[in-house]
Amino acid sequence: MGGSPGICRSVGRVPGNCSTPGAVVEPGVPGTVAGNSVVCVGASVVVVPGVVAAGGVVGAIFSTSAASFARHTSSSLRRSASRTPPERSAAPSSRFFAASASPAAISRSASCSCDVVSICATVELRPIANVPRHPLRLASFGPRALLPAAVTARWWRTDKARALFGGAAAHAYYRLDRPATSAVGMMIVAAGHRYGWPVAEGGSQSITGALAALLTDRGGKITTGVHVRDWNELPPADVVLLDVAPSAALGILGARLPDRVARAYRRFKHAPAAFKVDFAIQGGVPWADPECGRAGTVHLGGSFAEIAAAERDVAAGRMPGRPFVLLGQQYLADRSRSNGDLHPLYAYAHVPHGYTGDATEAITAQIERFAPGFRDRIVATVSSGPARLAASNPNYVGGDIIGGANTETQVVLRPRIALDPYSTGIPGTYLCSASTPPGAGAHGMCGYNAAQSALRYLRKGGGDVQ
Repeated sequence: MGGSPGICRSVGRVPGNCSTPGAVVEPGVPGTVAGNSVVCVGASVVVVPGVVAAGGVVGAIFSTSAASFARHTSSSLRRSASRTPPERSAAPSSRFFAASASPAAISRSASCSCDVVSICATVELRPIANVPRHPLRLASFGPRALLPAAVTARWWRTDKARALFGGAAAHAYYRLDRPATSAVGMMIVAAGHRYGWPVAEGGSQSITGALAALLTDRGGKITTGVHVRDWNELPPADVVLLDVAPSAALGILGARLPDRVARAYRRFKHAPAAFKVDFAIQGGVPWADPECGRAGTVHLGGSFAEIAAAERDVAAGRMPGRPFVLLGQQYLADRSRSNGDLHPLYAYAHVPHGYTGDATEAITAQIERFAPGFRDRIVATVSSGPARLAASNPNYVGGDIIGGANTETQVVLRPRIALDPYSTGIPGTYLCSASTPPGAGAHGMCGYNAAQSALRYLRKGGGDVQ
C-alpha cells in the first residue's frame, strides 16, 4: 500500500504481469449528482479506473452518494485507451509466456495489429446494441474475433506460437472449435504486448484495501458479513446495483422481477468449474524452460491440440487426464509475498461444472511435467474444488468462476436478449456482474457499463449528473 488512500503500489515487470512502479488506481474525473444515493451488493468491493462495482452476494454492501458514484463512472477509462504505454524495462522481459512457447514466435506470426485489438479491448467492451466509437478498427477486429480459436490458431506459423495462443484463448472456458473463442485469446495476447499486467505489492488484497479506502474517503459506507437474501434487507436507495449471478438476483428480487426477465435468468447457463490449489514451495519452480521462470502467469497445456482436447472434455462433462492449468507466480515481481526462500504459488485447472473429484494430483502432475522436480519442493498445499469455491462465494455456481458459460449466444447476449442487458426490468435496479456484457475478466467493464445505465436513469429522474 502507498501512503495515501486509493493508491496501490504496482511492482516489478514479470512477463504477463508488468506495469509502472508506483501506479495509481485512478478514481476518474469528478462529477456531480444531486440528492441521490447508490447501493451495491457484493462480496468484495472492486473499483477499477472509471468503475464502481461489487462482487458476490455474501459479504458486503456498500452505499454512497451518487456524486461519488458519478466520479467513479467518468471518462478516465476512455482516456486510457489513447495513452502512451509505459516504457518497458529491460529485465525481466515484459512478454507473456506459456510453457514451451516463445513470445517471439507469436510476435512474428501475428497477422493483426495489437493496437487495433487493444483499442477494442479497452473501449469497445460494451453491449452489442451500441454504435462503436472506433468502427473501422472494430471492423478489423470483429470478424477475426468471431472465428473459432482453432481456426485462428492456423495463422501462427509455429507450434509454439499456436500453443501460446491456445492458452490465452482457453480463458474463454469453452470448446476452442466454437465461434467467438478467438476473441478472448486475441485481446489477452494484445493487451499483454501493448500494456502488460500489474502485480500489486503485498498481494491482491492490497488492491481491495486501496479501493475500499478510496470509496470511504468519498463518503461511501461498506457493510460486511451480511448475506442479502431479500430485497427488503437492502437500505433505501435511488439506484441498486447487484454484482451477483442471475440466480442470486432471482432470489433477492423475487416477484418484483418481470416474468420475461425471471425466465431469462432461470435459463442462464453456467460455465465449467475451476479447481484451485495453493502451494508453498521451497526455492521456486524448477522450470525445464528457464523463460517460464520469468513469467508471472504460466499456461500449462502442451500443444494447441492438447489444450483444445482438454477443453472439449471439460465442456462435455469429462475430467481430462491432463487438464489445462493456469499457474501464478507473482512473487517473482513482489518479493514481499515470500518468506525467505519459501514462496507462494497458485494454480487452477479447468474441470467439469460441479466436479466432485479431487484434481490436486492432476494439477501437480501437469506442473511436474513442465518442471521436473517440482514435487520435491512442495512444502504445503491447500485445495479448493468447485463445492468449496461455491461455498466461499455463492455466485461461483457449481465452481463457475467466470459468471456464466461463453456459449455462442451468451458470449454476446448475456444474461438475456435486451437493449440494456444490465437492467433487471425494475426501475433503478441493475445487474453489474460478470454475467453481463462483456463477461468475465479484469477489465471492469461490466460494472462500468452498468453504472452508465444507472446514471442515465438518474438523469431521466432529474438528477444533476455531469
